[in-house]
Amino acid sequence: MHSTLRRVRRQGGEFRTSPDVDALLLAARWEQAWSGCAPLAAGDWKPWEERYRSRHLRLHSLPGSKQYADTPEESREIVRRHEVLLRELIDDEDPDSVELIVMLEDWDYRDSAGGRVRRRVPDAVPWMRWSQSDPDDPDGYYYVAYRRLRDLAPLLLLCAEEELDFRIADDTLRWLYIPYDGGADLWAVTPEQAGGLRDRYADWLPDD
Repeated sequence: MHSTLRRVRRQGGEFRTSPDVDALLLAARWEQAWSGCAPLAAGDWKPWEERYRSRHLRLHSLPGSKQYADTPEESREIVRRHEVLLRELIDDEDPDSVELIVMLEDWDYRDSAGGRVRRRVPDAVPWMRWSQSDPDDPDGYYYVAYRRLRDLAPLLLLCAEEELDFRIADDTLRWLYIPYDGGADLWAVTPEQAGGLRDRYADWLPDD
């Protein structure tokens, strides 16, 4: 059972929370697994490139590097490819039984998209916040939800339509999966695992 945090509803994605053991433990495990790297698209990607480049892989979610689905068949293909890759990363004989951590990104009231996590994923709870170096930029907020692989499809399709941004990991945080509209960035457990995925899914790699 995951603890529930006290939330204050505002216009954007802001939150104020009481101290929460689950959030603190997750933050500590994140720092241990990905030392010095922020779990956010708006953060500094230089540490990722310097420390974990050999474990990184980018793959596309539709044939021909197509970005968006136009048919139900293409939507199913997007979900299928994400699920195939996640099954490769989940280190368990029964991947469907593993509870995955979904780290969802949101923004404060100064961003027109602020508040979308509450609207789209009402069971998500606050995790951490960060401030931009430019005080005029909106502050960012991270929420956490928990899903099994079979329950991820609605979130993956929202991400494919640029309605949500999130990262996926298991409880070990040894790997990281970041879907986006058109594909996914993943960081495998080892460079060897990343190389194996690159070979097995060569048809899904970007052309460049």
